[in-house]
Amino acid sequence: MSPVDGKKVAIQLISTGGMYGAERALLELASYIADQGWDSRVVALEGRGATELVQRATALGLTAEAFVATGRLALLPMMSRLRQLLRRYPRAIVHSHGYKPDILLFLLGIPRRLACLATCHSWYSETRQLQALEAIDKRVLRGFDHVVAVSGEICEELHASGMSLKKISLISNGITAPSAGEDAKVRVREEFGLPRSAKLIVQIGRLARSKRNDLLVAAVANLVDAVDIHVLLVGEGDQSQALAELVKRRGLEDRVHFCGYRDNIPQILAAADLLALTSDKEGLPIVILEAMAMQCAIVATRVGDIPRVLGDGRDAWIVPPNDVRALTEAIRAVFSRPDLAKMRAANAHLEFLRQYSRDSMGRRYLEIYHRVWAGRGWL
Repeated sequence: MSPVDGKKVAIQLISTGGMYGAERALLELASYIADQGWDSRVVALEGRGATELVQRATALGLTAEAFVATGRLALLPMMSRLRQLLRRYPRAIVHSHGYKPDILLFLLGIPRRLACLATCHSWYSETRQLQALEAIDKRVLRGFDHVVAVSGEICEELHASGMSLKKISLISNGITAPSAGEDAKVRVREEFGLPRSAKLIVQIGRLARSKRNDLLVAAVANLVDAVDIHVLLVGEGDQSQALAELVKRRGLEDRVHFCGYRDNIPQILAAADLLALTSDKEGLPIVILEAMAMQCAIVATRVGDIPRVLGDGRDAWIVPPNDVRALTEAIRAVFSRPDLAKMRAANAHLEFLRQYSRDSMGRRYLEIYHRVWAGRGWL
């Protein structure tokens, strides 16, 4: 089938566990591409976040579908449905996000027939199985037309795996500035029964080992006698039970609140005094950009592209990974110097406006789309 009404077609593919960073970046890109006149489509192969991803894409005016609304589809049926879908668009740009769609496209031989791009948002090699899949993914991606990394660290990993630098581009994530109601601070605190005067820290993302939520729990334990602190852990993951047990051992059950998955991140950031990101490994997390846009103070570890985006001592507090003492002192500084925290949050907001909007990201992707399209001889 030809593109709809002569439009060029771009199909975004993802296997999704929820509306996290990769999903948000995908939607921002898909909406930008649609605004440029393309037939922009979103496909959630499967996953717990598939229904919400399709709903959000549809709300943006995009064509979207989920192979499986919740749960997982067996490999062979998924491959069959993907093959049928792509047969309808023989001159599409197929853009995958994550190891699963990357590998499925390879198994189907799609990169030999269609223009294939991939964005590497991050790899989480927390188990031997994931380490093996990461190695397979890096090898598979050599056959794609182009690969985008969201951080310099990921660029280096791709090149070290044997990929030509000509095939790699670094494009930072970009988002539309979120907004929250003026009463967000009051509403969020009321929902969790928090005192209005309490200092509120939020940590947003998967509850996974690499996120090192345990470091934040330890830092709060060091500070709770001196500062009235509450923490919202926003997200789900396989470390939830272990973290709950850690919180209980530390005697922080009334201070650390497990929120599960939430779809009101702007409101939570508007209510927070501080976003903490304590990961061992990251690319460029969308939540960092959201906090910058919302002028929420940030304490983050020096990993991935975070120190490139945020200047320590200028825009945020940047601390070494796996350093509870440094994390504790940074949090203490945020709450003891609210004037300084406000100034750094304002600086970060200006940096967001200059560099990390949806359109600045979208323009760079569109340049690659056009190059790949032309490289395939589809003029």
